[in-house]
Amino acid sequence: MNNVTTNVAFFASGGGSTFEAFITEVEKGTLPLTPKLLVTNNSSCGAVEIAREHSVEVLHISSKTHPNEKEFAKTLLETLLKHNVTLLLLVGYMKKLPIEVISQFEGSLYNTHPSLLPKYGGKGMFGIHVHSAIIENKESETGVTIHLVSKEYDEGEIVAQKSLKVYPYDTPETLQEKVKAIERELYIHTIRSIVNSKSI
Repeated sequence: MNNVTTNVAFFASGGGSTFEAFITEVEKGTLPLTPKLLVTNNSSCGAVEIAREHSVEVLHISSKTHPNEKEFAKTLLETLLKHNVTLLLLVGYMKKLPIEVISQFEGSLYNTHPSLLPKYGGKGMFGIHVHSAIIENKESETGVTIHLVSKEYDEGEIVAQKSLKVYPYDTPETLQEKVKAIERELYIHTIRSIVNSKSI
């Protein structure tokens, strides 16, 4: 492991289990990241509480705080640059990022998707909706994809995938839990490999 840490901003909208998993690895010293910021569009989400418990600064920014899209993008980008962030990790963030942010952090902006992209990706395909579609279509396999974020939903370069079997007795809910379990592990492993192999 190198001795240089990478300044990272996490983006979350929900419970924050993946965010917490990353923070745990950082605090154990097994992941060379410096968490500079948690960005959320939901000030009451679980990820905010986790950030506060671990002394990570929180930025709540949404259409309520910034109804004007240009102001939203400007404030977000300026804050990320002010904190010298060089890596963005989406960990359950339910808002599309402004083009300005995607362009600024091209190649250093990652997300996970609960299917084997390009299958079951695109607008509207998130969370339980993905697993429901997989069950309905009687797929025998599903999995997780780690990918770079591009200007279109789920179309960025795929950097890692892991598959798992879908059984006849699976439901969208059981599938979601199984996917979540491998998602956190794969995401952390992938980011660790990336930050250890290059300067971000």
